[in-house]
Amino acid sequence: MPLDDLIVRNTRQWLAHARDDLELAENAVRQGTPPFMRDAAFHSQQAAEKALKAFLTWRDLPFPRVHDLEDIGARCLQADASLQGLLDRVAQLSRKRSDRLSSWPARQPQHCSVRQNRD
Repeated sequence: MPLDDLIVRNTRQWLAHARDDLELAENAVRQGTPPFMRDAAFHSQQAAEKALKAFLTWRDLPFPRVHDLEDIGARCLQADASLQGLLDRVAQLSRKRSDRLSSWPARQPQHCSVRQNRD
């Protein structure tokens, strides 16, 4: 059966983006300091997400525009149950991403009134 050119092209694009994120993660690990280690975890999660989306694209399976590895992983499992062990490890990256995001300072709302802007 001939391969669909669009599926091949889109799969390659997802994998290229995953590779880029993996390289960013590796560069951050080489820096070895805490801020860079958080970046390494973030880019590792992004690489995993994009690789899973490449798998779903290759299988011509739809997926929502989400960044939830567990949701994307569940869709991959429906297509191939043998991925369970891999996806168990990928779930750890979701937790690391959550940890990274929770370490960011909360944004304080900017309060200003119309009267303040007129002065």
